[in-house]
Amino acid sequence: MSETSTKLVCFHAPRGPCAVCGLEGSPCGDCQLDYYCGEEHRAEDLARHQAGCRVLELRTDGRLGRHVVATRDIPAATVILRELPALAIPPPWTKEEQLNTRLEVFQQAYCVGCLADRDITYNRQCASCGWPVCRSACSKSEAHRAECEAFQRAGFKLNTESRNKAGRILWMALAALRSHLAMEKKPSLRLQDLQATHTQPLPADGVQPPVLGVNDYVSWRAEEAVSVKMKKDWPAAARWLRETAGLSWLTEEELVRAAGVNDINGINLNPLNCDDDLNGKIATYLFPAVSMVEHDCDPTGMLLARDPHSQTMEHIVVTTRDVSQGEHISLDYLDSPYQDGVTRRSLLCRGWNIDCHCRLCEDPTSAGLFLGSPCCPDCKERGVKRLMVVETLSNENSKAKYRCQDCTQSDNVPSTTLAERFLLLQKSTISGFGEFEPLIKRVIFPKGPLHRDHRLILSAEFAASLFIRIQVIMKSIPEGSIDVYLDKVQRLLDALDLVKTGLNHHRWALLQIQNELVFDSLENGVPTANDKRLVLKKRLLQLKENLENLAPYYFSAEEKNHFESTFNRPGQMFLKFLDKI
Repeated sequence: MSETSTKLVCFHAPRGPCAVCGLEGSPCGDCQLDYYCGEEHRAEDLARHQAGCRVLELRTDGRLGRHVVATRDIPAATVILRELPALAIPPPWTKEEQLNTRLEVFQQAYCVGCLADRDITYNRQCASCGWPVCRSACSKSEAHRAECEAFQRAGFKLNTESRNKAGRILWMALAALRSHLAMEKKPSLRLQDLQATHTQPLPADGVQPPVLGVNDYVSWRAEEAVSVKMKKDWPAAARWLRETAGLSWLTEEELVRAAGVNDINGINLNPLNCDDDLNGKIATYLFPAVSMVEHDCDPTGMLLARDPHSQTMEHIVVTTRDVSQGEHISLDYLDSPYQDGVTRRSLLCRGWNIDCHCRLCEDPTSAGLFLGSPCCPDCKERGVKRLMVVETLSNENSKAKYRCQDCTQSDNVPSTTLAERFLLLQKSTISGFGEFEPLIKRVIFPKGPLHRDHRLILSAEFAASLFIRIQVIMKSIPEGSIDVYLDKVQRLLDALDLVKTGLNHHRWALLQIQNELVFDSLENGVPTANDKRLVLKKRLLQLKENLENLAPYYFSAEEKNHFESTFNRPGQMFLKFLDKI
């Protein structure tokens, strides 16, 4: 099969902080991954910089289409791609849509200028077109100008009637218009080169209910099958723009194409990696180069905000492990490691039109964790815990077939739907282990259909682990509970070792929590019992290991400074006592 190679097109700032000193500099002419103020600092940083310089190639073949390949061996934790978003668009959903609550009930909105989503309503409007803004300056912003002029040309102002007529496709329509106008007026962005449709949409029936352990964006994306969006949602957004908003000079075909570009290539910021107070963090971004990176459940790459506090939304791709020459660069689109193969396949099929047959998706045991296996109810009646393992894989959860490993029955498969709903509701209240544990005991054997390593339990425990950070800040964790929480976090890390090795967002979050627990214990003083020295040494060794494991996750100068001031420098103050114990 013939294969062609081309240079990967990325978008970068013309000037940026020097990778060595932070002063303004120019990008490397070969890769544009790093900036330097002069030749002296370029030479000083050469050894580190060369690991990721000119290591990628965009290739095309008849089977895979466009994909990115490593041109030589690349070490783990190497920045290989750096890109500014070519365009920011409003996503077709809001965070108020959690648990299938619809947009129109809450009347939640975005500022069409900066895409802020906090406390924005339809009451404050752009004077020219009626779309919501957070302040008057946003109505005149560059981001909003082209679409505002289009609405003015059509003599259209958004009002309650036109909003209600659009329903849930309102923001999809605006995003499609913004992308189409960018393709038309700014061809240098290369948005017109992005994939805009699926030639063979995979079938999927009904509506996918929310899945515990995936972020809200993935839940929304997988709710409807790709085939439904192509046939119904994208054309509906185009027709609303043409018929209701009056933009009749634009064709339905080109607006549908823009909606397809957004839906297929749009990327939302990872909630584990970006500042909660960042305006527009919930927006959708188009990264032409990142869009060429394929999916893999065991990826070679990880997508990170270069500076999680920056409004630029610049992102980098970092190698999660050592990558060999010729290997494909990939990302895990789901970024939800505790899901079983059946659930993963369903989400990928519905959300991205991917029919995944990787090791993780086809392993009925989920690397020995049995993430999707319920407990056999027939064996439960005999007082025995036995798991039912999937034997017929499908892209639809309802069509998966399970069989008991012991009694071999396959007719009586317990439903886990109610347990998932209860756990989702508990998660929505931002709960810790104290709130989750009573519910978990009700849904695991012998009272319920789940076991301790089921995807729902691990996902619930991960959500509870995130709450530990709040408890540490509030100083509400007694010393006697530190080891209990450390064991719970370590259990989740051990599970990650089986299903998602290398660098990943979940491991990073858990390592931070682990570090904060240890640091909190050291700050407050370990127990005064006879084993104080042993506990202190244990804490210090854990702290040392945590700092070593956390360091590879910080890449930009801003992030390295954050790691140094927040984790390393305070930690080293304690570690100087390690040799004295």
